[in-house]
Amino acid sequence: MVGGGATAKRSGVTPLLRNDLAGAASASLPPNDLLQRIRPAERSRLLGFLELVPVDAGTALCTSETDLRYVWFPHDAVASTVVPMPEGEAVDVGLLGPEALVGTDPLYGGRRSATTVVVQIAGHAGRMDADDFRREVVVRNGEPYGVFLRFAAAYQRMMAQLGACNARHALLQRLARLLLMLDDRRAPKAIDITHDRLADMLAARRASITEAANALRHSGALEYRRGHIAIRDRRPLLAASCACYPVVARLVSRAEPAGGGRRNRFAKPRKAVERWK
Repeated sequence: MVGGGATAKRSGVTPLLRNDLAGAASASLPPNDLLQRIRPAERSRLLGFLELVPVDAGTALCTSETDLRYVWFPHDAVASTVVPMPEGEAVDVGLLGPEALVGTDPLYGGRRSATTVVVQIAGHAGRMDADDFRREVVVRNGEPYGVFLRFAAAYQRMMAQLGACNARHALLQRLARLLLMLDDRRAPKAIDITHDRLADMLAARRASITEAANALRHSGALEYRRGHIAIRDRRPLLAASCACYPVVARLVSRAEPAGGGRRNRFAKPRKAVERWK
């Protein structure tokens, strides 16, 4: 199974699709911000080992306790770390988009994935063979290794924060927080996600998600139609969200080296006006 093992225990999980990449490569895609933090010469060297592929919602990029085949650098795709529960459900404890890499285990000498990561919003990602990553990043122990380690440390703190958030905060607060995090990674595009998938991500009933989404729509924060959410005004979302959102946004921001010289999409809250694409 591509991605390093069996698919996640969640409905709709599919194998990775390897389609004709010429169209994807020529598409106008946002860069992976983590790669952009690396100096051009080093970045160009690493890009020679990456293959740009489309990934569908539900694709398991890596699966817990299985060999890691690839390290992933999302462009416009958004994935999440999924923790299975003994009762059979799964809870999301982290979000990964263009600010991230998926498959940090080789940074610590691991060959098996410690987590399951599932694509929640379809898009494109660069993938690098795990053996190439070990040789070209870990063994060389240069600038990319330091950049990726800083991200991995920040992401571990994010997972801890969101685990506490899932345990303590009301569904409306958590939904607002999740939509803000998705908007950070997708703006100015609409968020292509269903209420069913949001319910999976928040371990909630679909009817409860619909009720909370209706409350946010009535506040002027968003509009939605089947499978698409457009953020109209972030201010009601910020007001409805729990205090975890600015905490996790700062964690991502702090993973950037001083003087990184790129726009930081997580630096401060934004008002975003969206239109259907």
